[in-house]
Amino acid sequence: MKGPLSVAPAPFWRCDTSREDPSCQHAASTRSGNAATGDGRVVGVTADSTSCTQGCAYTAYIRDARTGGAHRTVKLPGALQSATMLSASGRHVLIRVQENGTERLMVLDIDSGKPLDIKPASTAGLWGSLLWQPEGDKGVVAATDLRTGQVTRRVDLGSGCRPYELQANGDWFYSTCSAEGAAAAAYHVPTRKRVPVPFVAEKPHGAVELGDGYLAHEGYGRLDVYNLRSGTAVKEHRVDDFAAGGPSVGFAVDRFGGRLAYLGQDETVHVVAVTGAGSPLAVIDQSVPGTLDSKSTTGRQARWWLSKPAASWKLLVRNPTSGISTVVRTGGETRGVIDLTWDGKDQAGRTVANGPYEWTLLVSPADGQGGPLTATGSITLKGATSQAGRPTRP
Repeated sequence: MKGPLSVAPAPFWRCDTSREDPSCQHAASTRSGNAATGDGRVVGVTADSTSCTQGCAYTAYIRDARTGGAHRTVKLPGALQSATMLSASGRHVLIRVQENGTERLMVLDIDSGKPLDIKPASTAGLWGSLLWQPEGDKGVVAATDLRTGQVTRRVDLGSGCRPYELQANGDWFYSTCSAEGAAAAAYHVPTRKRVPVPFVAEKPHGAVELGDGYLAHEGYGRLDVYNLRSGTAVKEHRVDDFAAGGPSVGFAVDRFGGRLAYLGQDETVHVVAVTGAGSPLAVIDQSVPGTLDSKSTTGRQARWWLSKPAASWKLLVRNPTSGISTVVRTGGETRGVIDLTWDGKDQAGRTVANGPYEWTLLVSPADGQGGPLTATGSITLKGATSQAGRPTRP
């Protein structure tokens, strides 16, 4: 391991071996692939039958790996001949399915259980609430906001081709122009820098996974890690005692924490990091009600999914008329998601008066890189019958 961990180690994965627990077996299975969502959950997909030549039912198993975490299942629609997990981010997972001999991509909202079918496509990159897909044949990729179904961003990767393979990780992209790995390169959005890779990214003989400013390449019987953060691909790690097997088997990239883990031939898991600064902390998805009724038991949950671990956070609401702000919740170290249920009271337990407010979320990154993240929005409070005191400035 290089460098200190930015947050405490993740909770130990626990399964009840005294009884049959299919969610543990399938969410940890590699038969159809699995992926970590970044907010403490692992999702696996498997067929409900041993033979799916003519199509059968597939189920997504969602396991919360945190101590005491629950599990649930979501049925994929249709009679599918295959379903392969590609990636996950927060509440969304990206799956390649085959039905009636035709392949297409499917996004599954694992919180609502709602599938979002995507038009037949060969590749896509999922990051938070954004699904990135090729647009045209000149290297442009477009982001569809899965919350609205609208295209909200476009990026020219500078490849001049329609991506054959596409991965997204925050401000970074990885793409190729063919199955043989032609024009394989990374792209950094803030600097508009295209970074060619010094290896042949040929499928299916090798595997490439994109992290926050680095690439992990499995090929030729070893694992190489290339640091991209300087604007040039620099090999920072070469692993020869590597138990090959591809992503999720021999190695795994922590898309939301910056490090990489690989399985050595001695069956030991090793963790490595790359040097240089990672991307700034960002909110990659959110679910915040526009109106909160303190008398209602529903519609009171707010969630913000984060790009990397946070050291602490604070939520404030501001009365736009008086200009007075009040702290409604604070929290410490968290990874992946800030999840709270607000009862219409502030941190001191006082009822916040009815009316329109502007909310501000302040989050400090756990790795100390960059300033606090600031996210804002508006909310209307109603249902309050009394107010124990006036809000105070934080």
